[in-house]
Amino acid sequence: MTHRSARPSKNHLSVELSGRFALGARLSSAHVIRLLVVFAAVGVAMPKVLWGEGASPGPTVVIGGNPGAKSGEVSVPANPATPNTGTPVAMKVSPNVMIVDAIGGMPEGGSYRANITAMTALRSAVRSANSQLVIDPARATPSFCSGATYLVFLSVLEQLHRQGKIALDEETLRALLVQEHQADGAGVWGRWNANGPGTARLFYEAGLGRNFSSFEEARPGDFMKIFWNDEIGSREAGHSVVYLASVSKPEGEFVRYWSSNQPNGFGIAEIPRTRIKRVLFSRLEHPELIRNILTIPPRDNYLAAMLKRPSSGEEVARMVGTTDVPLIRIAAAANDTAITNKRPAASDKPPAPAKPTVAPAVATASTPPPTSTPGRESWLKRLFRGKPASE
Repeated sequence: MTHRSARPSKNHLSVELSGRFALGARLSSAHVIRLLVVFAAVGVAMPKVLWGEGASPGPTVVIGGNPGAKSGEVSVPANPATPNTGTPVAMKVSPNVMIVDAIGGMPEGGSYRANITAMTALRSAVRSANSQLVIDPARATPSFCSGATYLVFLSVLEQLHRQGKIALDEETLRALLVQEHQADGAGVWGRWNANGPGTARLFYEAGLGRNFSSFEEARPGDFMKIFWNDEIGSREAGHSVVYLASVSKPEGEFVRYWSSNQPNGFGIAEIPRTRIKRVLFSRLEHPELIRNILTIPPRDNYLAAMLKRPSSGEEVARMVGTTDVPLIRIAAAANDTAITNKRPAASDKPPAPAKPTVAPAVATASTPPPTSTPGRESWLKRLFRGKPASE
């Protein structure tokens, strides 16, 4: 996959891949929205020009994000864990379409890093000013997967806020920011960045949308947690992405997604579906309920514990309100053996750095010390404990 060093214009959604994966499309974001909405409204499958030859983005996007609703309707799900503090609004464009369009405003490349430098860059890319979220994705480089998808999530919320579709008061804005030393399970970002079903747990707690594990239900713009191994929690190898399409090829099924990927950073990737051991989709359906983040506990004990203990598919299903038990397990097909022998480059995430105690200079270093230094090797092991490194 090729990446351009220059940041693309926000007026274009650039989805350029090399070789046989070339999509051959550079469409303005306005055209992308119009095409998606028109095809969703008439129930026609997405054109190949948007997703590439052989791509199947799943069922068509339904206006309002509810597959059982009429066009323009939004229904609020009952969630006993949190009250509904927002007012349902009819949206001309579904959140999924807005998420795909937000990707067009993201930079390309910038390199991938799972370290303190990347975490500091993410914090600098998001701030609040004049009662608005100010997001500068170009500052978030180097980047990592959960940081990349969180930027897209925040970009959609800010766009809806500017349009008057949702309310972001000062308290809500503060809750959405990435804080220094924010541990897994703490606040909004701490949930999003956590091992296990971080995003899905947040969506369930706050009533923002539903979670599921079926590729047949997946639509472009769904947030997607990929598990490269069978583990959930302390020993997992995972990747936070935005789902774009499923692609059928002679050698098997492939999955196309956007995230910060190794080694280049922001961009589109495509991997054999058989490499995904477990998967969990989260669909943003009710952004108008974003103020519910103020009513959830400051710390989610389940997600915080994922640093130290494993979880099961059945437990995850209970914690995220899905009936998919266990999470989907994809078996490798015989004709995919050659492909699956090579593991794709799995992205990971940096943990929130521990508050400095004895050696603050090390804890706040802009880059981690080299692993070749024996005396500092234990520092890296402590920093990334519970975060399996990719191969």
